Amino acid sequence: HTSYIVGKSKPQRSAAAGIASAQTIEDAAAAHPQLPQNSKALTFKSNMATPRTINAYAALGPSKQMVPYTFEAPPLPPAGVEVKVTHCGLCGSDVHLWQSDGGYKDFTAWAAGKDAQICGHEVIGEVTAVGSAVTHVKPGDRAGVGWQNGACHNCEWCLRGDEQLCGSVSCTCCEGNEGGFADYIRVKD
Repeated sequence: HTSYIVGKSKPQRSAAAGIASAQTIEDAAAAHPQLPQNSKALTFKSNMATPRTINAYAALGPSKQMVPYTFEAPPLPPAGVEVKVTHCGLCGSDVHLWQSDGGYKDFTAWAAGKDAQICGHEVIGEVTAVGSAVTHVKPGDRAGVGWQNGACHNCEWCLRGDEQLCGSVSCTCCEGNEGGFADYIRVKD
């Protein structure tokens, strides 16, 4: 899977399944004039530094019915992005993760020691917070999240722009990462 992220301008191929656009936190703050001038940057920085309660649909065991599930997402890392989910597709990979079959058993949340599998890697929504190192999207941008949510950025594949081939690739709803069957998703990279 190759991730593409859609900002307010033309879609761009992501860097390690990152998010596309070209703005800073300060630009995002400037887009919200209703906030007091001296608090704009602090408002967005505080969003990324705090955990968030996320409401999701999760399976509590292989092939079990998906049920409402609430969890605390950790603070965003410097390259992280939070997206308020408006749409999320259902892929065959999600079904295999949920059923823990088809070669996906070792990639489920259960294999990673978690009690709930939250699927969803075809996510569309609105950026609501960004990490301190993010400059290519801002809160308010329309964005999408695909199969990957991280890579090393240093190997030969990443340096060539082929992050999907990175040996350290991280998948959006595998290995204990919470996917987009939720009201928000936080991606690491």
